[in-house]
Amino acid sequence: MSQLNQRPLSPSALTLRMEALRRAVNVLLCQEIQILALDLNRDTPVIEISDLPRNQRLGPSAVYRHSRDARGAIARHQVQLEGCRVEWDRIN
Repeated sequence: MSQLNQRPLSPSALTLRMEALRRAVNVLLCQEIQILALDLNRDTPVIEISDLPRNQRLGPSAVYRHSRDARGAIARHQVQLEGCRVEWDRIN
């Protein structure tokens, strides 16, 4: 996860983001999807998950970034869930 938001969060904004994360994490755990990281420091909370076939249960994903490293071509996928962005890397 990257990019920290430099402005301090108000207590109400922090509460809203934490509640959105709580709801989204609950859905992911019920779907048995492995959570790798949580990020409250973006305007929309971000949850990073493992690339698993069961991610399809979350609905269609959008690919928003392509990159390449020693493992090969990587596509960054995302879906919206309970006011959060859920992301994962798929290595092709």
